[in-house]
Amino acid sequence: FATSLSVDGDEVYVKVNADDERLMVEAERTEMEMRLRPEFADPDTGSAAYADFSRKDARHFRPHGDADPATGRPVSFFTSLERGRLIFSILTAPRAVGGCDLDLDRLIRDGVLTAAFPVHDAVARRALAGRWAKRWWTLDQPLDDVRDYFGEKVGFYFAWLGHYTKALVLPSLFGALLLLERAALGTSELLAPFCVFMGVWATTYLEFWKRRRGGPRFPR
Repeated sequence: FATSLSVDGDEVYVKVNADDERLMVEAERTEMEMRLRPEFADPDTGSAAYADFSRKDARHFRPHGDADPATGRPVSFFTSLERGRLIFSILTAPRAVGGCDLDLDRLIRDGVLTAAFPVHDAVARRALAGRWAKRWWTLDQPLDDVRDYFGEKVGFYFAWLGHYTKALVLPSLFGALLLLERAALGTSELLAPFCVFMGVWATTYLEFWKRRRGGPRFPR
């Protein structure tokens, strides 16, 4: 671990880290689900496959990368999200299984700690920005990479948001025609058909989303 003082000098920051070997032990103990190599992906959908981590089968798991731009080599076998979860697990696990047996919530309530949280990984954040945030011209998203950095809830949110955005293309075109009609003719002959269309679209969209949401299967 490493420590540093706040700007005001009234708080001490403690940065806790662990090497891959220790994290592998904890991942195996907690049966953490991790992404397998690309050759194990679903051949029909291309979705990544996951399995409980095992050190003896570590070669089957994807060494997640968060690649260092300077060397091109993975910074860690684990993603920043997995490292954060495993370190929290080590801190709170009983000493009998190699943990620190810390009750972080109680320490925060008692004022010993102000907060306990994972920090951003600069290398992983830059890599994700290059694969996702800068690709504004496409609606395709690297959902597995989003999940690996932000977690399952955020991954599912952006899966829905991407699907919803694509589904809005037809209503947007119909709405544009309606606006042009009103601007050019001052009438709204298309308003009634537009309302009917939106009713059908809303029902159809929900049914398609029910089918689509079975695609991304992110382990907890």
